[in-house]
Amino acid sequence: MSATRAAIPERRTFWTAMATGGPPRALVLARGEKYVAALRAGFLARAPGGPADSGPPGALIAGRSRHSSKTQARCGGDSGGMSHSIVYDAFSALAGNDSERISALFTEDAEWLSPPGNATAVALKATDHMVGRAAIVRFFTEDFPRLYARDVSVAFHGIHVAGERVVVEAAMTATLPDGGHYANDHCFVLEMRGELIHRVREYADTARGFRAIFGEPARWPAPAGS
Repeated sequence: MSATRAAIPERRTFWTAMATGGPPRALVLARGEKYVAALRAGFLARAPGGPADSGPPGALIAGRSRHSSKTQARCGGDSGGMSHSIVYDAFSALAGNDSERISALFTEDAEWLSPPGNATAVALKATDHMVGRAAIVRFFTEDFPRLYARDVSVAFHGIHVAGERVVVEAAMTATLPDGGHYANDHCFVLEMRGELIHRVREYADTARGFRAIFGEPARWPAPAGS
Protein backbone atom coordinates (compact mmCIF):
# COMPACT_ATOMS: atom_id res chain seq x y z
CA MET A 1 0.00 0.00 0.00
CA SER A 2 1.34 3.36 -0.96
CA ALA A 3 -0.63 6.36 0.25
CA THR A 4 0.27 10.00 -0.07
CA ARG A 5 -1.44 13.34 0.33
CA ALA A 6 -1.63 14.65 -3.20
CA ALA A 7 -2.30 18.19 -4.29
CA ILE A 8 -6.07 18.70 -4.30
CA PRO A 9 -7.41 19.63 -7.75
CA GLU A 10 -10.05 22.33 -8.25
CA ARG A 11 -13.22 20.93 -6.72
CA ARG A 12 -15.37 20.99 -9.88
CA THR A 13 -12.63 19.25 -11.85
CA PHE A 14 -12.29 16.64 -9.12
CA TRP A 15 -16.04 15.96 -9.01
CA THR A 16 -16.32 15.67 -12.80
CA ALA A 17 -13.45 13.18 -12.92
CA MET A 18 -14.92 11.11 -10.10
CA ALA A 19 -18.49 11.13 -11.43
CA THR A 20 -17.52 10.22 -14.98
CA GLY A 21 -14.71 7.75 -14.42
CA GLY A 22 -14.28 7.11 -10.70
CA PRO A 23 -16.15 5.01 -8.13
CA PRO A 24 -19.24 7.31 -7.98
CA ARG A 25 -19.93 6.53 -11.66
CA ALA A 26 -21.87 3.45 -10.52
CA LEU A 27 -23.98 5.69 -8.31
CA VAL A 28 -24.74 7.99 -11.25
CA LEU A 29 -25.93 5.05 -13.33
CA ALA A 30 -27.95 3.49 -10.53
CA ARG A 31 -29.63 6.55 -8.98
CA GLY A 32 -29.86 8.96 -11.88
CA GLU A 33 -28.54 12.41 -12.65
CA LYS A 34 -31.04 14.28 -10.41
CA TYR A 35 -29.92 12.39 -7.30
CA VAL A 36 -26.25 12.85 -8.12
CA ALA A 37 -26.77 16.56 -8.83
CA ALA A 38 -27.83 16.96 -5.20
CA LEU A 39 -24.71 15.12 -4.06
CA ARG A 40 -22.58 17.35 -6.29
CA ALA A 41 -24.08 20.47 -4.74
CA GLY A 42 -23.28 19.18 -1.26
CA PHE A 43 -19.77 18.21 -2.29
CA LEU A 44 -19.01 21.60 -3.83
CA ALA A 45 -20.35 23.38 -0.75
CA ARG A 46 -18.05 21.41 1.58
CA ALA A 47 -14.95 20.94 -0.58
CA PRO A 48 -11.89 23.20 -0.23
CA GLY A 49 -12.54 26.34 -2.21
CA GLY A 50 -16.26 26.36 -1.37
CA PRO A 51 -18.02 28.99 0.76
CA ALA A 52 -15.76 28.17 3.70
CA ASP A 53 -12.04 28.74 3.19
CA SER A 54 -11.01 25.69 5.15
CA GLY A 55 -11.55 22.12 4.02
CA PRO A 56 -13.58 19.48 5.85
CA PRO A 57 -12.14 18.21 9.16
CA GLY A 58 -11.81 14.69 7.85
CA ALA A 59 -10.08 13.60 4.66
CA LEU A 60 -9.65 10.44 2.67
CA ILE A 61 -6.11 9.77 1.51
CA ALA A 62 -5.74 8.50 -2.02
CA GLY A 63 -3.75 5.31 -2.29
CA ARG A 64 -3.29 2.16 -4.29
CA SER A 65 -5.85 -0.22 -2.88
CA ARG A 66 -6.57 -3.86 -3.54
CA HIS A 67 -10.16 -4.29 -4.71
CA SER A 68 -11.93 -7.56 -5.27
CA SER A 69 -15.54 -8.30 -6.07
CA LYS A 70 -17.46 -11.54 -6.31
CA THR A 71 -20.74 -9.69 -6.65
CA GLN A 72 -20.84 -8.82 -10.32
CA ALA A 73 -20.83 -12.39 -11.59
CA ARG A 74 -23.43 -13.41 -9.02
CA CYS A 75 -25.83 -10.50 -9.23
CA GLY A 76 -25.06 -8.88 -12.56
CA GLY A 77 -24.26 -5.21 -13.09
CA ASP A 78 -21.66 -3.21 -11.26
CA SER A 79 -22.70 -4.06 -7.69
CA GLY A 80 -19.08 -4.10 -6.61
CA GLY A 81 -18.61 -0.56 -7.90
CA MET A 82 -21.73 0.54 -6.04
CA SER A 83 -20.41 -0.97 -2.80
CA HIS A 84 -17.09 0.82 -3.27
CA SER A 85 -18.97 4.11 -3.71
CA ILE A 86 -20.93 3.50 -0.51
CA VAL A 87 -17.70 2.76 1.38
CA TYR A 88 -16.00 5.95 0.19
CA ASP A 89 -19.07 8.03 1.03
CA ALA A 90 -19.47 6.36 4.43
CA PHE A 91 -15.92 6.93 5.62
CA SER A 92 -15.88 10.48 4.29
CA ALA A 93 -19.05 11.22 6.26
CA LEU A 94 -17.77 9.50 9.42
CA ALA A 95 -14.40 11.25 9.33
CA GLY A 96 -16.13 14.58 8.72
CA ASN A 97 -18.71 14.14 11.53
CA ASP A 98 -21.51 14.89 9.04
CA SER A 99 -24.76 13.92 10.79
CA GLU A 100 -27.05 14.10 7.74
CA ARG A 101 -24.77 12.03 5.52
CA ILE A 102 -24.10 9.48 8.28
CA SER A 103 -27.80 9.08 8.96
CA ALA A 104 -28.52 8.53 5.26
CA LEU A 105 -26.06 5.63 5.08
CA PHE A 106 -27.43 3.34 7.82
CA THR A 107 -30.62 1.38 8.39
CA GLU A 108 -32.72 2.52 11.34
CA ASP A 109 -31.83 -0.64 13.29
CA ALA A 110 -28.14 -0.61 12.33
CA GLU A 111 -25.47 -1.91 14.71
CA TRP A 112 -21.77 -1.14 15.12
CA LEU A 113 -19.67 -3.63 17.06
CA SER A 114 -16.05 -2.89 17.99
CA PRO A 115 -13.58 -4.88 20.14
CA PRO A 116 -14.75 -5.01 23.77
CA GLY A 117 -12.79 -2.65 26.00
CA ASN A 118 -11.05 -0.93 23.08
CA ALA A 119 -9.13 2.28 23.78
CA THR A 120 -11.63 4.57 22.07
CA ALA A 121 -14.54 3.23 24.11
CA VAL A 122 -12.49 3.40 27.33
CA ALA A 123 -11.27 6.95 26.72
CA LEU A 124 -14.74 8.22 25.87
CA LYS A 125 -16.56 6.01 28.40
CA ALA A 126 -18.65 4.84 25.47
CA THR A 127 -20.15 1.51 24.52
CA ASP A 128 -18.38 -0.88 22.16
CA HIS A 129 -21.74 -2.01 20.72
CA MET A 130 -23.89 0.76 19.28
CA VAL A 131 -27.46 -0.19 18.44
CA GLY A 132 -29.61 1.96 16.19
CA ARG A 133 -28.85 4.61 13.59
CA ALA A 134 -29.38 7.41 16.10
CA ALA A 135 -26.71 5.99 18.42
CA ILE A 136 -24.20 5.68 15.58
CA VAL A 137 -24.87 9.23 14.39
CA ARG A 138 -24.55 10.59 17.94
CA PHE A 139 -21.23 8.81 18.51
CA PHE A 140 -19.57 10.02 15.32
CA THR A 141 -20.85 13.60 15.60
CA GLU A 142 -20.51 14.16 19.37
CA ASP A 143 -18.17 11.60 20.98
CA PHE A 144 -15.69 10.77 18.20
CA PRO A 145 -14.51 14.42 17.74
CA ARG A 146 -13.80 14.72 21.48
CA LEU A 147 -11.00 12.16 21.12
CA TYR A 148 -9.96 12.47 17.47
CA ALA A 149 -9.81 16.25 17.52
CA ARG A 150 -8.54 17.01 14.01
CA ASP A 151 -6.63 15.77 10.95
CA VAL A 152 -8.69 12.59 10.72
CA SER A 153 -7.59 10.65 7.65
CA VAL A 154 -8.43 7.20 6.34
CA ALA A 155 -6.23 5.35 3.85
CA PHE A 156 -7.73 2.28 2.21
CA HIS A 157 -5.62 -0.85 1.87
CA GLY A 158 -8.36 -2.90 0.24
CA ILE A 159 -12.09 -3.21 -0.33
CA HIS A 160 -13.45 -6.71 -0.91
CA VAL A 161 -17.08 -7.36 -1.90
CA ALA A 162 -18.91 -10.67 -1.65
CA GLY A 163 -22.67 -10.47 -2.03
CA GLU A 164 -24.06 -8.16 0.65
CA ARG A 165 -20.85 -8.24 2.70
CA VAL A 166 -18.04 -5.72 2.20
CA VAL A 167 -14.67 -6.04 3.95
CA VAL A 168 -12.66 -2.83 4.26
CA GLU A 169 -8.96 -2.78 5.22
CA ALA A 170 -7.94 0.72 6.26
CA ALA A 171 -5.45 2.74 8.26
CA MET A 172 -6.67 5.68 10.31
CA THR A 173 -4.62 8.59 11.60
CA ALA A 174 -5.68 11.60 13.64
CA THR A 175 -4.47 14.23 16.08
CA LEU A 176 -5.59 13.75 19.69
CA PRO A 177 -6.71 16.62 21.98
CA ASP A 178 -3.28 16.79 23.64
CA GLY A 179 -1.56 17.00 20.27
CA GLY A 180 -0.57 13.34 20.27
CA HIS A 181 -0.65 11.29 17.08
CA TYR A 182 -3.04 8.37 16.61
CA ALA A 183 -2.33 5.75 13.97
CA ASN A 184 -3.78 2.26 13.74
CA ASP A 185 -4.87 -0.39 11.27
CA HIS A 186 -8.53 -1.37 11.16
CA CYS A 187 -10.66 -3.97 9.43
CA PHE A 188 -14.38 -3.32 8.98
CA VAL A 189 -16.90 -5.94 7.91
CA LEU A 190 -19.98 -4.18 6.55
CA GLU A 191 -23.23 -6.09 6.13
CA MET A 192 -25.44 -4.33 3.63
CA ARG A 193 -29.20 -4.22 3.35
CA GLY A 194 -29.78 -2.98 -0.16
CA GLU A 195 -27.84 0.28 -0.44
CA LEU A 196 -27.74 0.86 3.33
CA ILE A 197 -25.30 -0.37 5.96
CA HIS A 198 -27.07 -2.66 8.42
CA ARG A 199 -24.21 -3.88 10.60
CA VAL A 200 -20.53 -3.03 11.05
CA ARG A 201 -18.07 -5.33 12.81
CA GLU A 202 -14.84 -3.49 13.49
CA TYR A 203 -11.49 -5.12 14.24
CA ALA A 204 -8.29 -3.32 15.21
CA ASP A 205 -4.91 -3.69 16.91
CA THR A 206 -6.23 -2.88 20.39
CA ALA A 207 -2.81 -2.78 22.09
CA ARG A 208 -1.55 -0.31 19.50
CA GLY A 209 -4.67 1.78 20.05
CA PHE A 210 -4.04 1.90 23.81
CA ARG A 211 -0.41 2.93 23.27
CA ALA A 212 -1.46 5.73 20.94
CA ILE A 213 -4.14 7.10 23.27
CA PHE A 214 -2.82 6.32 26.77
CA GLY A 215 0.95 5.89 26.29
CA GLU A 216 2.96 3.06 27.82
CA PRO A 217 1.14 0.11 29.48
CA ALA A 218 1.88 1.41 32.99
CA ARG A 219 -0.45 4.34 32.25
CA TRP A 220 -3.30 2.26 30.81
CA PRO A 221 -6.63 2.44 32.68
CA ALA A 222 -7.61 -0.61 34.68
CA PRO A 223 -10.15 -2.88 32.96
CA ALA A 224 -13.77 -2.14 33.81
CA GLY A 225 -14.91 -3.94 36.94
CA SER A 226 -11.41 -4.47 38.32
